[in-house]
Amino acid sequence: MKNEAEAFMSALTTLKLCWAIHKSNEAVRKCAGLLKRKFKENLAYEAMRKIESSSSPMLVITLAEWELGKLNRDEPLSN
Repeated sequence: MKNEAEAFMSALTTLKLCWAIHKSNEAVRKCAGLLKRKFKENLAYEAMRKIESSSSPMLVITLAEWELGKLNRDEPLSN
């Protein structure tokens, strides 16, 4: 599961880079459509699907990052 979470964070970074290069919601949606095929976990796949179908994919990406940050703060420290 941890590898899947890391892959998801990497995918979000890729989508932000796509936006920075192309400045196009359509380009971000197409990239999300390609990236969603890489995920086996339902949550990551569904998040990519939401980004792909959103009229404002950067907002969805920002919310996903915020939610992941919230989850990371709630995790207990492991030794």
